[in-house]
Amino acid sequence: MTTAINLLIAGWLLTSIVIVLLLKRQSQKHQETLQLQQQLKSYQCKLNAKDQEIVLAYESFALSTKELTSARLKAIESVQVKAEFLANMSHEIRTPMAGVLGMAELLQQSNLLPQQQEVTDNIITSAKNLLKILNEILDQSKLDAGKLELDHKDFHLLSFIEDTVDLFLPKIKSKALELKIELAPNLPEGIHADSLRINQVLSNLLSNALKFTATGFICVSVDHTPTDNGKISLQFSVSDTGIGLTPNEQKKLFAPFTQADSSTTRKYGGTGLGLSISKKLVELMGGRIGIDSFKDQGSRFWFTVLCQPACKQVRCRKSKDTNNKWVSNRSLKLLLVEDTRMLQRLMLAVLGNLNHVVAVASNGEEALSQLKHGDFDLVLMDIRMPVMDGLEATKVIRSWGCTKSTIPIIALTADIDSQNIKQYLANGMDAVCAKPLDLPVLLKLMNELLAEEVHRQRSPREQKELISNDLN
Repeated sequence: MTTAINLLIAGWLLTSIVIVLLLKRQSQKHQETLQLQQQLKSYQCKLNAKDQEIVLAYESFALSTKELTSARLKAIESVQVKAEFLANMSHEIRTPMAGVLGMAELLQQSNLLPQQQEVTDNIITSAKNLLKILNEILDQSKLDAGKLELDHKDFHLLSFIEDTVDLFLPKIKSKALELKIELAPNLPEGIHADSLRINQVLSNLLSNALKFTATGFICVSVDHTPTDNGKISLQFSVSDTGIGLTPNEQKKLFAPFTQADSSTTRKYGGTGLGLSISKKLVELMGGRIGIDSFKDQGSRFWFTVLCQPACKQVRCRKSKDTNNKWVSNRSLKLLLVEDTRMLQRLMLAVLGNLNHVVAVASNGEEALSQLKHGDFDLVLMDIRMPVMDGLEATKVIRSWGCTKSTIPIIALTADIDSQNIKQYLANGMDAVCAKPLDLPVLLKLMNELLAEEVHRQRSPREQKELISNDLN
């Protein structure tokens, strides 16, 4: 009996212990579950916070991207508006400048007293300097807007070098400097590239060498290297014995609107745009530009241009004395289409002095009427005019389908953007001459259009792309 009771008590105690252990274990699991739930809740809160941060970051990024895109579009629009404004201002400045330069050059050819001659020369020099500054500002604007396009053509390399250097000979002689020209053997005769832009860069370097060299010499060197893909790398350099530059001055030399230091601007003048524009033009032509210089020992500026061999055989230019012989040896009947009275008077005087007979029309409609009722050798056509502009008048003339529809037409314009020039040529004009007009260039264009050989080669709708060397 006692044994049974003891066993019963032991069983009850064992059961109680098991129950207590089970309850304790259940309590622990409950606590663990609560802790896990608490941790899960904490993690969920943190995850929600991270999600919120991500959403806010995305919204901020999207807003920033939108703002950046908007700012970029506004910047592009601003640059384009500036470029268009400057292009329009270029036209508005070039037109009266054409009158100033033309009248001054006409006055220069008259019988003047020495003092009057000096004043006239100063007017012409100042006007040309102003025009050069305008061209630099316009080029910088086009380059910034990405609107400057190259115009590749075949040209004779040696003639190009001679013509470029010849323009600086009077100044070189006036400063008693020695000019050296070093041409590598076996230079290619014909090159296919943008000769106007290469001329612009080379002229900038020559102009700088002249400006900063008081004694000694200026040396122009030209070399070439064939490339693996059949192109030609032309290497130009201009060396001088001028003031030279320190390494620090060289670092900022090709930045826009900067010169070596402020004293350079005060002493020598200039906008500080020439080398900046040259660098961008050279890079646009697939080349590089640089300088080797030591203070007070002179400088050597060099640049390379990647170009093609000429597409066809090119001939050395004719002697300058015979360039305009055909035009100057006969009296021509010319139709001048120009709405500015000052330019009308100027052209009448200039062409009249060459014994040409000039009729004047003030707009495209008057030009069409005069052409229908008269015979002319050539038309000098302005572009921007009231009633009917020069481009529309040219289209009408070319559509006539008679002998008069093939009359040579030279555009006289201050709108010298490459896109505009292409438009003029594509719509029937034979040549483009920039305002202010360079009389020798204009006569050369007239000669090339009117010479019998050119007449024989020219079909009614054929366009001869003859562009003034003063377009830039």
